[in-house]
Amino acid sequence: MGVLSVRALRKNFALGPLVAHRAPEAVSKPELEQSAWERGVAQAASAIDPYGLFGPLVTAAGGFAGPLVDALPLAWPLQSLIGAVIGIGVYWLVPTLWAVVVALHAPYVQRDEARTRVASLESALERSHQALASEQRHSLAKQELTRRLAERVSPPADTFYEKALSINGPEQANRGVSEEIRNILREHDRDDLIQLFDSAVGEGSIDFDTYRQAVVGVLTSPDF
Repeated sequence: MGVLSVRALRKNFALGPLVAHRAPEAVSKPELEQSAWERGVAQAASAIDPYGLFGPLVTAAGGFAGPLVDALPLAWPLQSLIGAVIGIGVYWLVPTLWAVVVALHAPYVQRDEARTRVASLESALERSHQALASEQRHSLAKQELTRRLAERVSPPADTFYEKALSINGPEQANRGVSEEIRNILREHDRDDLIQLFDSAVGEGSIDFDTYRQAVVGVLTSPDF
């Protein structure tokens, strides 16, 4: 018989007949799924530990019962037998009473635990809803920015550019297109993309295809 089996037998014996047969199932269940009695049994089983309170309580109970047995006007063999029976009874009574006391208080503890769990789940659900709403707002804003930039470099915007070019000259026409695109980015709080746009446009000879390519570069950028 292995060490674990010996330990299991000792623990089952220590728990007593009323508690031992329910202990494995009670201990294996999550706390929120335990009944009141199962919570008491699980607490009693956890108390049987080298560093738990079970040992001192049994010792105290045995010390209290010992003098009572000695005071009985009986022969020593009968006293020994009665002492052994009382000793085993006390040994089993402690975990049983432990389980009963915990079971009586368990509904209140489990109620508070359930309320805490519900509050935690509600808080997590609220955070999830907020994150989803924020993601949706971001997605809609991104779609709107894409639409406005695409409109600015798609027909008939090129015709308007040609008219501005013929009326105002290249410098003023180019300045107008660049500033309009920058304003669109600012309105959407995307100042970070302005530098990317300016770098793509560059300096020197500029035509409408340059603006179109610059906007495509902004829309396909990993930072967009």
